[in-house]
Amino acid sequence: MNLRIVLMAQGIFNSEVLKRLLRERGYTGGITLIKDYVKPHRPPRQMPPVQRYETKPGYQAQVGWKICEYVDLDGVVKKIPVFAMVLGYSRAMYIEFTKRCDIHSFLRCMINALEYFGGVPKTMLTDQMKTVILGMGDNRKPRWHPLFEDFAATVGMVPKVCRVRRPQTKGKVERTVRFIEQNFMPGRRFTDVEDLNRHARQWCDEQNQRIHRTTGERPIDRLVEEQFGALPPADRLAKYRFEVRKASRDGFVSYDGVRYGIPWQYSGREV
Repeated sequence: MNLRIVLMAQGIFNSEVLKRLLRERGYTGGITLIKDYVKPHRPPRQMPPVQRYETKPGYQAQVGWKICEYVDLDGVVKKIPVFAMVLGYSRAMYIEFTKRCDIHSFLRCMINALEYFGGVPKTMLTDQMKTVILGMGDNRKPRWHPLFEDFAATVGMVPKVCRVRRPQTKGKVERTVRFIEQNFMPGRRFTDVEDLNRHARQWCDEQNQRIHRTTGERPIDRLVEEQFGALPPADRLAKYRFEVRKASRDGFVSYDGVRYGIPWQYSGREV
């Protein structure tokens, strides 16, 4: 019990996380005992009730960014962006950590998420993230980033934006982001973004095979009921995976703050 008190003092109240951490230290009991112990100590939730919004199979994916914190092997706390996509009907989710919150990282995450789910939903709901929305026009409609607009047309998905100051409109992905912070991050240490994503993929697979509290079914089972559009061929998506850089005259390109040498024939050219 003393170890549970220590973990809760660190802000860890999620019973699944506590069970995982306690099992690593020899705990052999069930989760019910942990839930009963944690319940009187858990801080009260201060969230107003909202009406739940359901969508038909294949209709909507909710997408969002979040800056999270993780602990590396040396115990240093670092900040990192995480991309999250949740399907409105099945509640299947996909997350991916990136080095940057820019349009190129976003599109790569989008492609990886759609490949993970196996198709393209009819619509994508997001908030007014600067990654894909440059501003609002006089008609109060979003001015989409041209590269994102081109991508959405290529995959056949209609982008939509939720109302200002109404985050609950895309509550499914908002809850997923909180779930990442409360369930995936606590008690773990990672070496780098690649290590984070290896564990994140395994975690998504596990969560998508568990009974969802709202639907009462496993997301992986409802995923087969989603009515997706087909993904375009890989060659049509290739241009969204890469970024253009201008090579220096001495044969180097800069990417993520690192200079890479390339064949001299490409010096001074866009690559």
